[in-house]
Amino acid sequence: MRRSRFTEEKSIGIFKQAEVGMTLASLCRQHRMSDATFYKWRSKYGGMDVSEARRWRGLERRTSGSWLSRTRTPCTQGKPRKNG
Repeated sequence: MRRSRFTEEKSIGIFKQAEVGMTLASLCRQHRMSDATFYKWRSKYGGMDVSEARRWRGLERRTSGSWLSRTRTPCTQGKPRKNG
């Protein structure tokens, strides 16, 4: 999966700038991102502080690995055997 140029901390910092009063067009131009990216981030990180985003990311990493190991089924190689 492709890594983002911006960390959660940077995107939250951009939200803080928008709350202060910078226009969306100038923010997007300054950080070289599209306004669609801004709205996607806002839906994901809206209302979070940096510490909350770090905690959320840690929880997401911990739970995603265990979920994946629980849902994985062993692969069978070749054709399945016939009983009988």
